[in-house]
Amino acid sequence: MLRFHRGWGRFRTPEGGEVWSLTTNERFGVNGDPRLVQQIFEMLDRGDAAGPDVEPPGSASLIEGLRRIGAVIDDNDQRPGVADPDGRYVHQSEFFSLWETPELSGGAIQDALRGSTVLIVGVGAFGTWIALNCARIGIGTIILVDPDTVEATNLPRQVLYRTADVGRPKVEVAAEMLAVSDPSVKVVTHDRLIREVADLADLAARADLVFNSFGYRVANIRDIIAETCVRTGTPSLLSGGSTLGPLCVPGRTACYQCMVDGDGALAGTIDKAVANRWLPPRSPFAPLIAAMSSLAVWEATRFLTGCSAPLTENAVWSVDLFKYEMTRITGDRRPSCAVCGTGNDR
Repeated sequence: MLRFHRGWGRFRTPEGGEVWSLTTNERFGVNGDPRLVQQIFEMLDRGDAAGPDVEPPGSASLIEGLRRIGAVIDDNDQRPGVADPDGRYVHQSEFFSLWETPELSGGAIQDALRGSTVLIVGVGAFGTWIALNCARIGIGTIILVDPDTVEATNLPRQVLYRTADVGRPKVEVAAEMLAVSDPSVKVVTHDRLIREVADLADLAARADLVFNSFGYRVANIRDIIAETCVRTGTPSLLSGGSTLGPLCVPGRTACYQCMVDGDGALAGTIDKAVANRWLPPRSPFAPLIAAMSSLAVWEATRFLTGCSAPLTENAVWSVDLFKYEMTRITGDRRPSCAVCGTGNDR
């Protein structure tokens, strides 16, 4: 049966009506007899519009126009969700319905998360918030890597740890806490120090996405993660500090080094930091870390489910959380890039 797309709003106007997309804000006027428009809107709200033969007369062409712009779909062909036996994610599936298609329901989009595997390298400030969000939204498998133990100084900003956990392995505690969020999420832990690509390659190869949460600070581990993902062909999302992106799909989109090489101001700042052995101050403040980590997981959700096009492919977002301003820096994949260039493709 035909019904309104769940990602579209509608209301009556003196000219007939208006519909608009809640995700793109596209708006369209629906001209005609206001009473007829209202009657059709009510039928589509109920989901009992049958198509071209629907009554009253004159409604078929109006409904077909709504269908052409995507405001109306036939849910007979939709694949429902199947991976939520206890109804835990019913409201989240409703959220994903904003991006439903004639083939996929919001529940089916939720299933895509359940079928995904992510790798989180480092279960510290950003890593714990990312891991918690990944478990809360129902990502099926979460791989955690960290060789450290919990310290008292971690507690103000690393959300998975408690006072009683001081001295315990971070990955062990994190796995216990994530199981509380959703026991059906599979958490795989590795108490492993990453010194080179070989230490990480086997894990990256199993993931659909790797979270590289070391940002644009001068960090050897960030480079190891990036190189590993290029070699294994695994997409990775760079975040950390006040930056988000790029989302690097090896062989297709720019990596962080492409972005640095393509932006003189960014490259100059990093070069000076290296020359002076100076690192930007960290932001060990839980609310800001939580905000940036949540953006990273939302961007990962876009990529893993395909519900909405990622906004960090060939782009970096710089987020000023003091002024609430965001700046988007775009770039292109560079064939000569030392990290992801043609000579490094595997």
